[in-house]
Amino acid sequence: MAPQNDTILEKVITTIRELNSKYNLGIEIPDTTSTGSLVSSRAQCDAKFARSLAILKYAIHHYYRNVFVLDKILRSFLWEALAISEDWIHPCHPHDMIAATTTPPKAHSPGELLRLQLTLINVLKRAAETTGDTSSAVDDEVGFSQSANPFQPASAGATVSHPSTTTCVLIPESTCTATCVPPPDTAQYTPVDSPAKEIPIPGAQRTVPEQEHTPPSSSHSHSCDISSGELGVGVRLGDHGHPPGNVTIPGDASPSVLTTYSEVSGIDDPSLYEPILGPPQTPAPVVDLQSRLDATWPILPSWLTRAPFAVAWEVTRIALHCGVVLDNLAMSCDETWSDYDIMCRALREHPSFATKVFPGRPAPDAWAAGLRGFESLQRQHVTFAASLVQTKNVRSGPIFSLVMKPAVLDKGCRLYRRFGPDRFLSLATPSPSSWTAPINDPDKSEEVIRWLSSCSHRLAGRQWRAFYARDSGRKVPQASVLLGPQPKAISQTTLTYFAEDGSDFAAACSPFPWPRHVSGEPRQKLEVREMLDWLLQLDRNEDQLYLKLFARIQLGLSKTTAVAVLDQDQIRHMQKDVVSPIGQVMNDGVGRMSLSLARKVRDVLELSDVPSAIQGRLGSAKGMWIIDVEDTGSDIWIETWPSQRKWNCDFLHQEHRTLEIKDFVAEPRSANLNIQFLPILEDRAKDKQIMRKVVGDNVLRQLSDELEALRNAIKHPLQFRKWVDENSTARKKRLAHSSVPFLAGLPESKEEQLSYLGDGGFEPTKQKFMQDMMWKLQSKKCENVTKKMSIRIPNSAYLYMVVDFWGILEENEVHVCFSSTFRTEGFSDSMLHGCDVLVARSPAHLVSDIQRVKAVFKPELRALKNVIVFPAKGDVALADKLSGGDYDGGRAWVCWEPAIVSNFENANVPTRPDLSGFLRKDEASFGDLTRQVGKSSAASTMITRSISFEIQPKFLGIVTKFKERLCYSMNDVNNEQALWLSSATASPI
Repeated sequence: MAPQNDTILEKVITTIRELNSKYNLGIEIPDTTSTGSLVSSRAQCDAKFARSLAILKYAIHHYYRNVFVLDKILRSFLWEALAISEDWIHPCHPHDMIAATTTPPKAHSPGELLRLQLTLINVLKRAAETTGDTSSAVDDEVGFSQSANPFQPASAGATVSHPSTTTCVLIPESTCTATCVPPPDTAQYTPVDSPAKEIPIPGAQRTVPEQEHTPPSSSHSHSCDISSGELGVGVRLGDHGHPPGNVTIPGDASPSVLTTYSEVSGIDDPSLYEPILGPPQTPAPVVDLQSRLDATWPILPSWLTRAPFAVAWEVTRIALHCGVVLDNLAMSCDETWSDYDIMCRALREHPSFATKVFPGRPAPDAWAAGLRGFESLQRQHVTFAASLVQTKNVRSGPIFSLVMKPAVLDKGCRLYRRFGPDRFLSLATPSPSSWTAPINDPDKSEEVIRWLSSCSHRLAGRQWRAFYARDSGRKVPQASVLLGPQPKAISQTTLTYFAEDGSDFAAACSPFPWPRHVSGEPRQKLEVREMLDWLLQLDRNEDQLYLKLFARIQLGLSKTTAVAVLDQDQIRHMQKDVVSPIGQVMNDGVGRMSLSLARKVRDVLELSDVPSAIQGRLGSAKGMWIIDVEDTGSDIWIETWPSQRKWNCDFLHQEHRTLEIKDFVAEPRSANLNIQFLPILEDRAKDKQIMRKVVGDNVLRQLSDELEALRNAIKHPLQFRKWVDENSTARKKRLAHSSVPFLAGLPESKEEQLSYLGDGGFEPTKQKFMQDMMWKLQSKKCENVTKKMSIRIPNSAYLYMVVDFWGILEENEVHVCFSSTFRTEGFSDSMLHGCDVLVARSPAHLVSDIQRVKAVFKPELRALKNVIVFPAKGDVALADKLSGGDYDGGRAWVCWEPAIVSNFENANVPTRPDLSGFLRKDEASFGDLTRQVGKSSAASTMITRSISFEIQPKFLGIVTKFKERLCYSMNDVNNEQALWLSSATASPI
C-alpha cells in the first residue's frame, strides 16, 4: 500500500540527508517554498542542482510505489559505490584499514562526488525501468505540480503536463569493475537482455551526442530523459525504449560553447580529485560567541515533537551520551515507547545507536511517574536536571557540552504544585572563576552570563528561561584516565529554568491568575515574569530590595510536603514581634500553631507521635512553628509574625495558604563535635590541657567502641543487623521509593547489600565479600574521625531552637526534655534539669559563639519535646549571641558532658567593627527597577542582575579559611584580626 502523499516528500528528504551523511554525496534539497518555474530555471543553468533533482524525483517515485523497495535499491547502490571506490586513494590511519568492507565510501573530491551521484542515478533509474514504468506513469504517480509549492505531492493518478523538449546531458552508465559481485538484491532490478543505451543524466557538460558507450559490468539500461521542467523540479523520464537525440545543457562556461564528448567531459581532470575538506554543504564552523553558545542545545527532531516530555527528555539524553545528532535521524515514535525497554530496543535498531553504550536508566518509578503526570503514588515529583561542562574548543564549536541527567523522584515544592514539576529545570554550570579561554575575558564572561540569565533556550521540545540561581558549592571534576595532575575543585552555580512554551503547550485561555496545574492536562504558555508575579506579587513589594526579593524565590522552590490548606480565618497575622526592652526582636523566625493542626501534621506525615515543632513554609512566612502549650481546644489555627513574613502576600490563592513541611523534630542522638568548636573550647577552657585530654579520650573511646561493635556484629546475626542499620545511610532512599532499589541482582547501596545477604542466611564470618564491605564502611567512618575530626560527644545533641512565648524561662535559662529516655554510658534521663550546658551553632567564629547557660525543666513547657527552648526575657535573644542567628530553622549544639562544661567559661559578646568602608551594599529596590525599565521589563531586569550577582565568586569561604589559618599561625582565636575577619564572614560577601 502506497504511503500517504503528504508524507512522501518528508520521508524522501530524510533519506537523502542520510545519504549525504554516509557518502558525502552533496545532494542539494530544493527549497519547498520555491515555485516550479524558479526551480526549473535554476536546474537549466546548474548541472549539480539538476542531478540533485533527478535523484529526488527517482526516490519519490520508488517510495510511492513501495516503501520497502527503496531500501533494497540503496543497498544495491552501496555495492556499486564500493566497486567504483576501489581505485580511490586516500591517506588513512592504519586502524582504518581494518574497517568492514561494507562501510559506505565517502567522497573526498569533486570527481568522486560526481561518480557517486551518477551511480546513484543509474541504480534508481534501472530499478524504475525494471518495474516496467513509463515516464508518464512515474510523473502521474508522483503528481508534482508547478504551482507555488512544486514539492507538495498531488493525489495519486493526477496528470501533469510536461514540456516536449528536455534539457539534459548524456553520460555513460556506471562502469563497475568486473570483479564487483553485486548482492542478490541487485539482480531483481537488472534487465538481462536489454541492449545498452545511453543514460541521460544532468551533468557538467555542454552537449553529448547519441552514440555507443562501454557497457557496464553490472547491468544494461534503457534510455531515459530526465527533464528539469518537471517535478516543479520537474524531472521527467523519457518514453520507455525511445532514447532521445542530442540535447544540450548549460554548463559552467559560456552557453554558446558546445563540445562533443563520448564520455563525461572533464571526468579525468585532476582538479576534480583534489580533497574536499569536509562533506559537501557542511556550513563553515561557527565562530561568533552567541552561535557557539546556542550550539550547546541539541535540536529536537520533528518525529519527537509530539512525544511525551519524559520520552523526549530521555531520547535526547541518550543521544547526547552516544554522540548522535537526532536531527539527522529518520525515525518514528509511537505510544509503545512508553515502555523503556521497547524505546531502547527501537533506538538500538538504528545504525547510529547500534554500537553505542547507553547511559544509566532512570528509576522505574520515576519513569512511570513521568508518563502519568510527573507525580508518584507517594506524592513525590519527577524532577529534571542537567549540567554544563566547558569544552576544550577554543576557536570553534560549542563552548559548553550539555550533560542531561535521568529523571528522579524528589519532594515537591510550591511552584511544582502550582505549575507542574516538568516546567522546571535545574542546570548546574561552572562559575566564571573557573572558565577558561575563550570566555575567561571579562567582556566575554559578561556575555555568557547574559546568555545564561536572559536568553531563552530550547531543549527537549520546550523553551526555557532562567529565573533563579544559587551557589551549589565546589565540585571536583572526574579525574582523567591519562597521566597528569589531578583536577582541582571548581565552584558551581545551579540555575533554575522555567518552561515558558513547548510543542505540546496550549495558548493561555484564561486571564491571570492562571488555573492550577492539573495532572494530565496540557500546559499553558506562560512567561517567567507572570510566574514570578504569582509567587511574589511584585506590585505589592516594590519597596523591597530587588536582591532580597530575588532571594525569596527560594521559598517557592523549597522541597516540602504539603500538609493542609488553611482558610483565611485560620491564619492569624500578628502585627508586632516580641521585643526586648531595648527593641531587639526576641522571636525572630518562630511562631505558634494549634495542637489540632499538629495532629494533622502527624496524620499526613504518618508519624508515631505529635511533633512539638515543625519547620515549614506558609505563603510568604517561613521558620519554625511550635505547639501552643496553653491550647486545649479543637480549632485549627496558626500564627505568622512580621519576622517570619518575607514579603507582602495576600494569601488569596490556596497554594499560599497551604502549610508546607520542610522538617519536623525527631528523637535526637549523640552528636559529633563541629571542628570549628575545638579552637573556641580550648580558648575558653579554664585548664586547656584537661580540655584537650577530654576531647582526645572521646576520640579513642569512639574508635574503640566502633571496632568492638564491628567484632560483635560479625559473630552474632542480630548484632550484625543492628550494626548495619546504625551505619546505614540508605534509609531515606528506601522510604522515597517505598522499596529497595536493585542493580545487577543486588541492592544498590552497600548497606542494603549487607542486610539482603544477612537476611538470606549468609554469615559474615564465612563470606569474604561481606567482610570486605563491612571493612570499607568502618574504614570510611574512621577516616571521618581522623581527617574531618568528626568526634562524637556522647552527652550532646543537635536540637532545633525555639522561644518561650509565655515568659516562663528567665534570662540565661533553657528548657530541654526528650520524648524518650536519652541513654549514654554515663547518662540516662528524659530531661536536663539543674545543670549547666553549652549551646552553640555553626558556623562559629567568635569566642562568644559558645555560651554556657543553665538547663531547667519547666512543667508548663513539658509538651515541647526534642527541642531547646530559649528565653524571651533579657535585652538580647540568646540565639543572637550565637553567631547572630535566629529561630527560623537553626539547630543548636547542646552539650551536657560534665568534663567539658565544668571547664568552660563564657566570653562577652564583642562589639562588631564597622565594615561599611570596605563593603558596598546594593540598596536598589524593585520599585527602582520598575521606574528605570518599566513594569513589563522589571522582572527580567531583576533576574538578569541578580543572577549576575549570584554567579560571581563568593568570598565567604576564602575569608573563613584565611581567618582559620591566621588564627592557627598565631595560636590565638581571640584577637583583633580574628574579630574583623569574623565580622566579615557575617556580612553578605
